[in-house]
Amino acid sequence: MYLVHLLQGKGYPVTQVFEKQVKPINTLRFDEFLLAEERKVQHEAELDKQAMHEFSFRSDASYDPLVIGPALKRARPDNVPELTLNGLPEYVTTSEEEDGDGDADYDSAEN
Repeated sequence: MYLVHLLQGKGYPVTQVFEKQVKPINTLRFDEFLLAEERKVQHEAELDKQAMHEFSFRSDASYDPLVIGPALKRARPDNVPELTLNGLPEYVTTSEEEDGDGDADYDSAEN
């Protein structure tokens, strides 16, 4: 660039030479670069579209809404039966509870 500046300063027609001789040279190096960049952007957009439909292990993804819109109201039954605990099996002790190691302190505290 400095050489071009010096030549222009000495009165050589650098701008006219560039316009007539250099500018018309067809170069595809920029076109190839731009096309590669465009393909890359399109590929990333396609990957983003596909990723929207895949399961994510990100912790914040678990808070994404699964359904869009208002919550559906469930139909309530006309009759709700009363809760009864009759007929449940009896309490079964384990071998640790039968040893009585922990029960001795509890029994002495009650008396």
